[in-house]
Amino acid sequence: MDFNFDEEITERSEDSLKWNSAGKNVLPMWVAEMDFRLPEFLKEELIRKISAGSFGYFKLSEEFFKAVQFWLQSHHQLDVEKDFILPVPGVMSAVSAIINTFTESGDQIIIQPPVYNHFFNTIKNSEREIVENELILNGNQYEIDFKDLETKASDPKAKILLICNPQNPIGKVWRRETLEKIAAICEKNDVMLISDEIHADLSFKKYTPFYSVATDFNIEFFTVHSPCKAFNFPGLPIGYVLSNDNLQFSAIEKMLESRENISVNTLSVTALVASYNHGEKWLDKVKNYIHANYLFLNNFIKNHLPQIGVLPLEATYLVWLDCRKLNLNSDEITEKLLKNHHLLLNSGSMYGKSGDGFLRINIACTRKNLETGLSQLREFVNDLS
Repeated sequence: MDFNFDEEITERSEDSLKWNSAGKNVLPMWVAEMDFRLPEFLKEELIRKISAGSFGYFKLSEEFFKAVQFWLQSHHQLDVEKDFILPVPGVMSAVSAIINTFTESGDQIIIQPPVYNHFFNTIKNSEREIVENELILNGNQYEIDFKDLETKASDPKAKILLICNPQNPIGKVWRRETLEKIAAICEKNDVMLISDEIHADLSFKKYTPFYSVATDFNIEFFTVHSPCKAFNFPGLPIGYVLSNDNLQFSAIEKMLESRENISVNTLSVTALVASYNHGEKWLDKVKNYIHANYLFLNNFIKNHLPQIGVLPLEATYLVWLDCRKLNLNSDEITEKLLKNHHLLLNSGSMYGKSGDGFLRINIACTRKNLETGLSQLREFVNDLS
């Protein structure tokens, strides 16, 4: 089956956040969604579901659990029983529910910036205290500051360590040895761990599910997963939580229910089942295209923009650019890029203060648009001279 990722899509939904947030003449390379068409197998399944003509209340079928189990086993070598899989409306709604279920107002939640900006928002909205275990940039590789993590996890107020594996925005896949060190610190200090693994299926190097590590330790943990990013349907949110202690699931469900946020969407379920049962070939092809885009970007910046550093892309389609040599903060760079060069990127500062001086660029786009975006970035840098 052929997949044309070079196809330019001219018709866009009027309510598209990505394409209609900054003007029609702006090239958006920011929010984490692909520019490619919905996979045909997924489109067909959604049309089939809609054609049935009924959208009443529905009971989650065995299909959902079988599809999740099949994917986890065939792609990540995880054998998880149905009772240890909790369907949830979305990844961050699940993270929020877990935080609010197992901690109290004022408790500390440890995160590792630069990291997904909604981690900050969720903790603040839950009236918990954000504790930052900042990653260390050693050359062009980020590492965990384990000494600092030990110190912060030992605080009696520290209740949860919230990690991102793979890590957004830096595109890092954490190695098994790293995850084992994290688990050991959590075990020693009786700290619960939540791992957001939404980008796992977009890994270019070996990805280790935290679930496969955590079961060897005496810790409370939850890993949260979703096919929405890998198969490009973020507008149909859905996810699931894995744990080896399903007795906790009822408490999480109760928290979701208290927020009127417990039901998964019937179309989202259809999309998940179709993706896991029929999406392997498409996913392989789109990952190859994205990785080729990364190599193109890396080569372009090396030859034309030596002032900018490109960090290794181990996962996701979000590339982390080191722009500190431009001597501008991230917000200044993104504002000037948008105003003067009609290019919309993410400011690194939104991922924590350690992200200042960096940009996040989305390369899940046609090669033509990538070339255009890089040319606009080059014009901006040249204007600084």
